[in-house]
Amino acid sequence: MRIGLVIYDNLEPRSGGYLYDSRLVETLYAHGDEVEILSQPWKPYSLRLLQNEDGGFLKRMLSGNFNLIVQDELNHPSLFSLNYRFKQRSRIPIVSIVHHLRISEQPSPLQLPFIRTIEKRYLQSIDRFIFNSLTTQNEVTRFLGSESIGLVSYPGKDLFSGGLDLVEILNRCQRLHPVRLVFAGNLIPRKGLDLALQALAKVKDLSWTFDIIGDPNTNVKHANQLRNMVFDLGLAERVFFHGRLEPERLFEQFRKSQVLLSPAQYEGFGITFVEAMGCGLPVIALKTGAAPEVIADGETGFLVPPGDIDGLALALRQLLNEKEMLEKMSVATRKRFDQFPTWEVSMNSIRSYLFGLSNP
Repeated sequence: MRIGLVIYDNLEPRSGGYLYDSRLVETLYAHGDEVEILSQPWKPYSLRLLQNEDGGFLKRMLSGNFNLIVQDELNHPSLFSLNYRFKQRSRIPIVSIVHHLRISEQPSPLQLPFIRTIEKRYLQSIDRFIFNSLTTQNEVTRFLGSESIGLVSYPGKDLFSGGLDLVEILNRCQRLHPVRLVFAGNLIPRKGLDLALQALAKVKDLSWTFDIIGDPNTNVKHANQLRNMVFDLGLAERVFFHGRLEPERLFEQFRKSQVLLSPAQYEGFGITFVEAMGCGLPVIALKTGAAPEVIADGETGFLVPPGDIDGLALALRQLLNEKEMLEKMSVATRKRFDQFPTWEVSMNSIRSYLFGLSNP
């Protein structure tokens, strides 16, 4: 099987979506399949629209002797028109990997109608889909107004192998002064760190620390705003920025933490949720996106309405104050982790699905 994979730039795993794509490529290579990376340069949204007129890129898609074209949905502004030109000249199926829709990121009211039109036209050009969650599949179906045919395959859980055992998790629960809270993800507005900091300011009377793990260069302006907010809220002695960490060091941070605080505005799945669950960390998140699909409210964490800073503070206060609740949730979280697939299982299911499409 020979596949052309359309992404921006390269497969460096700088987000959950890129990690998902790179693991798929590794699996395809392991089966002896050929994958050609059809890279488009990352540009501001408006400039990406012009990439639809790139005749050279269209020629690469047409002349690569591919069985399938697989595209990351992130590339939709660069392909919403180009795909139709491709389909006029080729019967090769186009498959889109959808991590979450751009319209789910709550663009400004002025941008939203335009982005909706572009993204919908792109999705209508797709033959089959790969979704990272049932939530994402349902979002696409609602957006298109018709069934979106494809495969749901969760991301893998095993970035840290098998996680921690229950004995170590329970022993850690005894060390509650201070309780170590942690966040891991890109430092971008969508991840909700500003909400987390405002909620933490409401529980300054309790004993906790907060470790923020994420690349500050993803959005330098926002990262600086977060640092200023930490000082303005009087949290500088308890909030620590660690930058981006490799998996081994991230595992060590999760290993010594007790709660994941991650109130993102929207997650198409939330790989970090599951990775943290493997280390027995209850998750405090928002009732948006796929979070309710991953986190059982009141059992493996707390789900708070969007923008509810008081609700976040209440959830924090419960876990910080109630040792028995933290222990119970930590055990339930570790057990929930076992229900998710490994990367091998997940990516092999996608590979089988693609193989079926390439050999009708």
